[in-house]
Amino acid sequence: MLLPQLTRTHQTILANARTTAGRFAELGKPGKNEKHLLPYIHQIHSAYSSLLATVHTNLGTTTTHQIGKINHQITTANKKRLQKNLRQLQEAGRQEKLDGGVPDYTEVKIRLVFAMLLSGLLHIGETFFNISAFQVFGDMWLASAALAFALSIALFCWSHALPVFVKREEEKRRKILVALGGIAIVTVIFTVLGLLRSQMLTLHTEQSVSAVYFVLLNLFVFIASAVVSYFLLPEWEAIKALIQSRKKQRQQNQRQQAQKALNQQEKHLHSQAEQHVKNRIFNIGQAHDLERQIHLWYREAVGVFIQENLIRRSDGITPKCFANEAPPLKGIYYLPEQN
Repeated sequence: MLLPQLTRTHQTILANARTTAGRFAELGKPGKNEKHLLPYIHQIHSAYSSLLATVHTNLGTTTTHQIGKINHQITTANKKRLQKNLRQLQEAGRQEKLDGGVPDYTEVKIRLVFAMLLSGLLHIGETFFNISAFQVFGDMWLASAALAFALSIALFCWSHALPVFVKREEEKRRKILVALGGIAIVTVIFTVLGLLRSQMLTLHTEQSVSAVYFVLLNLFVFIASAVVSYFLLPEWEAIKALIQSRKKQRQQNQRQQAQKALNQQEKHLHSQAEQHVKNRIFNIGQAHDLERQIHLWYREAVGVFIQENLIRRSDGITPKCFANEAPPLKGIYYLPEQN
């Protein structure tokens, strides 16, 4: 603790004050008409001024004051920046509400997922069904599976593209023609697959099975997938609106997260500023109390000097300067007039 150290120094200064007072008394100083006391108590004044400097050095009051000012400036600048960002986020949120907010496309999403799921299951089954057709080129099952999977992906996409083309046509006759044309394209593919599958079956079982059965089975899967897409898959405009809605929702979530983070930062800055103020007040309070104590010790030491000088004087004179106030110490937080 700083106070015990200062107390020990004070006791040393008191002892030196008595010695100095006795030495001046032997010389008959100060003189009777001497008006200035400081030349005789200069050592005492300097010693307690040094104690004040020790207080400020140990408590870092001067540095703390400067740091406090810098922290206040930084905190103020950060608060302004945070408040500006918060206003921008809030304005974006208000503008979004004015624009209608984030539309609810739950039904579109459900229809899209359900259509893709049903169609996907159909084509997954078709993939395994088509593997045997490609095995006619060799016994490499993995290569046959890859070819069958690639073909199923293409048919999956076409089964969803064809209903879109059909819906774009306004005349019923043109709708039928587009549908038949799309089915005719895949029928050619399925006929080739059926012939390959029939050939594969003949090689392994020596039984002849018409390719028509395989073509009809593939067509059933394709048409079922296309029908599902036609009645369940939302319009392309609705899908684009769903994508935009999802994008807006992500932006809204990001904005809310950013706003929450900024609010937390603002609270942290406020708490930090409060802590800086508390530390500053505590530091100033300590410095004020110690300065006050040093001023009291200084007056005590001056009183000891005067009393010792008068006791040890042989001329019985009381100098005029002893009736004057001792020159004050230069404190920062405590002034003698406050007492």
